[in-house]
Amino acid sequence: SRSAETATHEILCLGSSTGGPTVLNKLFSEFGPGFPVPVLVVQHMPPVFTHAFAERLNQISTLKTTEAEDGMQIEKGCAYVAPGDWHMEAGEDGKIHLNRLERVNSHRPSIDVTLKSVVRVFGPRAVGVIMTGMGNDGVAGMKMLAEAGGMTLAQDEPSSVVFGMNRRAIEAGAIQKVASADDLPGVLNALFGVKA
Repeated sequence: SRSAETATHEILCLGSSTGGPTVLNKLFSEFGPGFPVPVLVVQHMPPVFTHAFAERLNQISTLKTTEAEDGMQIEKGCAYVAPGDWHMEAGEDGKIHLNRLERVNSHRPSIDVTLKSVVRVFGPRAVGVIMTGMGNDGVAGMKMLAEAGGMTLAQDEPSSVVFGMNRRAIEAGAIQKVASADDLPGVLNALFGVKA
């Protein structure tokens, strides 16, 4: 049944870099009401900017969106934006954990750090999306998620400002579905059984 199928997805992780804010704005404005899972967002951005960005997403979305703080409870219908200069992890205790450990792929926050924590805690029940951006941050995490049996998506080349991280994830064989920025919101709403 449809509901049994959607019950298997318990968290959504979005990773993006250059060109990402535009796609995230689109996604957040089109997520249907009652989105049934928490959403973790890792957008490469300096400190301060991430706070304003989270506030902007909160204004345009049905999801309660905040810049993540250490120890926040991970709740359905809420989205958490990794703060600039902090790695964000999902903990076994159901809370957000932030740290300032070394940069990964020259980034902090790193998409890989968040994805790998999500795979550790949620395994095949996680959904990951890798979007526009240069470099390879998120590729190893998406690969790990795919190997754990989770659902992996990537933004397509024509709609990407920089077809880098997503291209590498596709080439690594880590991606099950590729969609344009315009189609991603509908794909995700359908995946989580939400009427837009």
